[in-house]
Amino acid sequence: MSGGPTDTNKLLLALMGVVPLVVLATLGVSFLLVRAGFGLLVGAGVPFLVATIFVIGLSVALGRAAGGSGGSGGAKDEGSDDSGDGDGV
Repeated sequence: MSGGPTDTNKLLLALMGVVPLVVLATLGVSFLLVRAGFGLLVGAGVPFLVATIFVIGLSVALGRAAGGSGGSGGAKDEGSDDSGDGDGV
């Protein structure tokens, strides 16, 4: 993969296409759980939690595939060399 903006746009479009499908599936599962006799807390909470975890995981995976490091701490502090304050004064 070349890592260009076109690839990033394709991954973003894939994420934008998958999230509504996950939401629809969550609503369907929630409806079925409530109809099956589970309480509203289980019927709505469990599918929402699972969908949220899935979307976060998918976002992280697509972000890494697009080349974003996701805050790995790789930023270099350029002011930390030995030409700084009070050195030998």
